Amino acid sequence: GHVDYTALKSHPQDLEDYLSALAQHSPESSPTLFPDREAELAYWINAYNACVLKGVIARYPLKSVRDVKPPFGFFLRFRYVLGGKPMTLYTLENRVIRKRYGDPRVHFVLNCASQSCPRLPQKSLNGTTLSRDLDQLTVGFLSEPRNLNIAGQAIRLSSIFKFYKSDFVQWVRVHQGMAKGGLREFIRMYIPPEKARALDQKPISFLPYDWRLNDQPE
Repeated sequence: GHVDYTALKSHPQDLEDYLSALAQHSPESSPTLFPDREAELAYWINAYNACVLKGVIARYPLKSVRDVKPPFGFFLRFRYVLGGKPMTLYTLENRVIRKRYGDPRVHFVLNCASQSCPRLPQKSLNGTTLSRDLDQLTVGFLSEPRNLNIAGQAIRLSSIFKFYKSDFVQWVRVHQGMAKGGLREFIRMYIPPEKARALDQKPISFLPYDWRLNDQPE
């Protein structure tokens, strides 16, 4: 889940070639290349993660993406060309991926180059296996104590669940038919039964978000 940014900056050609392909084609510019919503969403997820890598090595060495001023300038200031259209990481995440596709499982694969982000997959996603992969990534994320800790007097959750609470609640209520469903109901679908039983017994608190760069340790 950590990235060797030193090596990537020294040998960026594969990433640059991939970004060049993204710049030429997208579900908007070349819809015939993307036969369904899953293929489209896989493209946008891969594009987001690739653009984040590009953004980091362009400014590396960097201790945190939050060091790019103003706060969150890393996501708001820089544009990347996707299918001939320039867009920021903020636009890509919030106006394309979240707004169009409404799948909260993307929060467990979109990597913002920070320690508290989900682990960056070692492979790109594709439409054929996307739903299965997103399920596996969600299970993996929730299996880590740094993201879900039910020991002690409270359930401690990754702040991702706080930042995007509405995404999880809407998914549970619309797609799972739970009229009063919330975070607990979403999480219960992706954890073992013994852990699921503990969810209703404790209050929820959120873990601080660690914005340090997800660099490989020296």
